[in-house]
Formats: sequence, structure tokens, C-alpha cells
Amino acid sequence: ICGGFQMLGNTISDPDGIEGVAEMVPGLGLLNVDTVLAPHKVLRPVDGTLANTQACVAGYEIHAGRTFGEGLSRPFLKLKDALDGAVSPDGRLFGCYVHGLFNAPEARAAILAPCGITSNGIAHDIFVDQRLDEVAAALEQHLDVPGLMQLSGLA
Repeated sequence: ICGGFQMLGNTISDPDGIEGVAEMVPGLGLLNVDTVLAPHKVLRPVDGTLANTQACVAGYEIHAGRTFGEGLSRPFLKLKDALDGAVSPDGRLFGCYVHGLFNAPEARAAILAPCGITSNGIAHDIFVDQRLDEVAAALEQHLDVPGLMQLSGLA
């Protein structure tokens, strides 16, 4: 995802020195794409589907640069307004710019299934809320929360 997607390609170029010295570095060469970093950072929410299963995805992009090349002819995602990512010719490797792909149970299950892994089917935000509720309960049980609030000036 994101920088990992860029590293899976053939090269990453930074002609303007955005990340340091202006140079081109080799990628891992596992996807037939190249990336050129640019000063304009993309930051936007996105939604769409996994290209191979039509499982719904939602997340966000935050990256500097543009990726291009033949590998993009096999996109990983079909977003509402664009295609995103690349899938290797054998279908075993993919990369994309979208963060949050594993949050939705349907998408997570579709991504993990080819690896022989079964998703727990729980929406990520529900899981996080449950864990935070457990932490809050433990804090209430073991700490003097009203006393701490008074000490901090919040009560």
C-alpha cells in the first residue's frame, strides 16, 4: 500500500528532491510500474471495488507522486473515478495507493482468501471501538478517574 506499492515497481524517481537528494532509485521490480515523486500531495477519500471480486472498498489516498507503466493495465481497484494499483501477471502480488483496505470485512475476506486465510468478518471500526471500551473499563476499575480529572482541571 502506498509507499510499498511504489517500492514494488521498477524505479522511484525524485527529480525535485522532495524526499532528499534528487535521484532515481531501483525498486524491487515485482510490478512493471515506475513512480515519479512530485511536490503536489494527493489526499482524498475514495471508494469503489476490488477489481477481481467486486468487493466494496473505502479508504483514503495520501501520497506524493504518480505511478505509471504497463502493470497498471491490470488494476487492483476500480474506484468510482479512477483505476488504482497493479496486479502481477500471475495474480499473486498487488499494490495500490489506497489506505484502509482491510477495514471492511468483505474486502478483507476477498484479499485474504487466496492466501488461505479466513477473515474474522468484523468491521475494523467496531473491533477498535470494542477494544477501546475494554481499555476504558479497565481504567475506570483500576484508576481514580474523578480524582485524575480534578487534578487535570477537567472536572
